[in-house]
Amino acid sequence: MFEKYAKMSKNELEKELLRIEDSYKELLNEEKKIDRKIKRNLWLWFIFPFFGLFIYGIHLKKRRESDKNYYTIKAKKKDLIYVELEIQFLKSKIEKM
Repeated sequence: MFEKYAKMSKNELEKELLRIEDSYKELLNEEKKIDRKIKRNLWLWFIFPFFGLFIYGIHLKKRRESDKNYYTIKAKKKDLIYVELEIQFLKSKIEKM
């Protein structure tokens, strides 16, 4: 899966790890932007104590499950998982060296 790291030295692996961690932070920021976009203007429902919380939950669920938002969130989560796996692989490889 990560054959490209097989012949790298420890210094190269550490540089690659830093690069990948930066890309991970960028992906997290993109995910937060998408989440903010989905949640915009829903905070107004908190004006009504119990009823507002109930409506907030319903609207948030509907927005996340809409086709456009669902597939963008799914793609970002998929990228995040792959990058997390790559980071863990590199850390274990660096520790073994």
